[in-house]
Amino acid sequence: EVPSFSETKSTDLDSLWMHALSALKSQDYSSAKPLLQGLVQDSSFAQRSEAYLYLGHLEMENKNYEAAIDAYKKVDIQVQTAEWYQMLAHLALNQVEEAKELLVRLSQYKFYQEKARNIQKSCN
Repeated sequence: EVPSFSETKSTDLDSLWMHALSALKSQDYSSAKPLLQGLVQDSSFAQRSEAYLYLGHLEMENKNYEAAIDAYKKVDIQVQTAEWYQMLAHLALNQVEEAKELLVRLSQYKFYQEKARNIQKSCN
């Protein structure tokens, strides 16, 4: 059973992280979300950036695009990946101008270059 964050405040953060990842893997988003939210609030948690990335993915999966964008903006590792998903969330909200701004940046990154340019063409 996955504990809630409030029940395990004194438990090791790494253990909570493993519970969150396990819940995500089994698509148990209702259990994963409060764990991730608690972990990102703890400034001593070393994987905060990753937790924000997963929180963004979880919010995307639940079609909570504004919340996903907020989470992706807080990612400071794997920034390119976060910007890619942030751009997709903007498109899902029909926020084309915001998506275009991210596409300009994404087209600079080798990994996303071709994908970003293809989407740019379809946005024009």
